[in-house]
Amino acid sequence: MNSFLLLPLLVMHPFHVTLTEAEWNRQTNRLECSLRVDPRDLDMALSAHEKKPIRSEELSADELERITTEYLRKRIRLLRTGQDEPATLHWVGSEADSKYRWFYFELQPPAGEQTLMMENRLFFEVQAGQRNTVVFRRKQKKSRAAVFTESAARQEVKFDQE
Repeated sequence: MNSFLLLPLLVMHPFHVTLTEAEWNRQTNRLECSLRVDPRDLDMALSAHEKKPIRSEELSADELERITTEYLRKRIRLLRTGQDEPATLHWVGSEADSKYRWFYFELQPPAGEQTLMMENRLFFEVQAGQRNTVVFRRKQKKSRAAVFTESAARQEVKFDQE
């Protein structure tokens, strides 16, 4: 089949994905995260969260930080197995390029020896078929990726902690 015939189908069918790069920092005992999102999906999710129309590019930096931090704390969680206390989210910053908005934050998990679980439910409330990929970068090893969907929103995570 000619691949040019498939092009209109790809344009008509939007993909709803986020991409997070995450790396464990041994000095701070935090998971450093860079999150890339589509601004349209972000605006839909923040509007639902705030129960009013939100256009992220029109918000002040402080307002964007406040609203986004509240949203991320509910949608991206790092927990220990058997515990309900999520990691503390530390905001680092954000920026926009010509196509995406980037958020930078750190997750500091609660103390304990239990296995760490990540829950990533970004945009599930506004996008059917949403897929959230997290790439765990590991020093001296191949990176490992996890894909979070509505049916697999919580997964065990492993990264270099030693």
